[in-house]
Amino acid sequence: MARTESLSIQVHPNDEQSQINLMQRFYWELSSSQEIKTVDSSLEKRGDKIYSVTKSENYIKLVFKRDLSTPNLDKIKKLENEYFSLNYPSSPGLKGAIILMVIGLISLFAASGEGAVIGFGVIAFAGGIFWLVKKIQKRNQNSEIYLSNDKKREEILSQVDNL
Repeated sequence: MARTESLSIQVHPNDEQSQINLMQRFYWELSSSQEIKTVDSSLEKRGDKIYSVTKSENYIKLVFKRDLSTPNLDKIKKLENEYFSLNYPSSPGLKGAIILMVIGLISLFAASGEGAVIGFGVIAFAGGIFWLVKKIQKRNQNSEIYLSNDKKREEILSQVDNL
């Protein structure tokens, strides 16, 4: 009997087939697939009222196995680790910067000639613009990283296919 290694992962039901296809490219063979649905109900008191709260979870548990005598397994594992170490950076939210700008504008319109309020409004609005520009720059950098990582992933899969 051949020696194997195994791996278990959880995926969203919509991603099941694409994840299976991806893992097969790294020489993993699907061993089992199980849909997991959980529903938890509880009662919560909010003020004087009691509410029934239901939380549900639905995912697919995939179990894979891979033969340890697979040719070039060391190279495949190295490429696999490289592939999965490339992350997708999250996109920073703009909400805080926009709120600061709005506070600044409200202060400016409500100032009625009061110097301190006008000063606060100008500083808040300018700070909000500065913060917004920084967040937009970070979003652009993250988009470049995202695209670069996608390109690297395709190169890695191409290398695996050529083994």
